[in-house]
Order: sequence, then C-alpha cells, then structure tokens
Amino acid sequence: MGKLKAVVIDDESGVSLLMKELLTQDGFEVFTFANAIEAFKVVENEHIDIFFVDYLLPGMRGDHFIQEIREQGHKSPVILMTGLSKMQVKESSESTYQDVLEKPFSIKDVMDLIEQHVRKPQHHNV
Repeated sequence: MGKLKAVVIDDESGVSLLMKELLTQDGFEVFTFANAIEAFKVVENEHIDIFFVDYLLPGMRGDHFIQEIREQGHKSPVILMTGLSKMQVKESSESTYQDVLEKPFSIKDVMDLIEQHVRKPQHHNV
C-alpha cells in the first residue's frame, strides 16, 4: 500500500503549515491549499484518504467544497476545521462531514481524528 494522502485547505498559512508538518510526520503525503478552488485540480486526479477543510474559506465555503467532492464520488472522511463551535457549524452546514476540529486545536486532537477516521481498528475474527 502506498502513502496515505491528505488534503488540507485553510487560508491561514500557519494552520496549513502546522497540519502539513503533523500529517507528514505521521506518514501522509500532504497537499495544502489556501482555497477550495485550487484543491479541485488535485482532488479530481488523486485518491485522498482524508480531507481537513476550513469552514470559512475565501471564494467557496468549506461545506460547499465538501458537497462538490461528494457529488464527484469522493467518500473519504472530511474533517471541517473552524473557529466556530460544532453546534454553529451543524446549524449552518448542509454538507456531509465526519467531524469538526475546533480551532485552536491540539496535536492530540488531530491525531485522535486520524486514528478514528483513517486508521480505524479492524475488528476481524481470525
């Protein structure tokens, strides 16, 4: 199996750099973008294992990006990153995402989400 691939879309360069560093150290190939429009070019040609998408992005909101990639057939987990509360996002977003990562977040928060959504423990009887 090749490297896991992650997409990070955030217009705050500090957040993108931090996420790229964390995910790279965790073995991911990471694609970072400042807006959703740029991300479409990579997303349509790559299998992505997890998306970290800022909610309030310039040009196209994160939840609208999620709706677009779902329509293109992407089923990978999406984590919506936001300075808003989970409840505020839930009330205003119509897209399908797996979780919300509230800013500011910790390294542990990110690693927990990766464990939960990408490296799920397999419960198979041998």
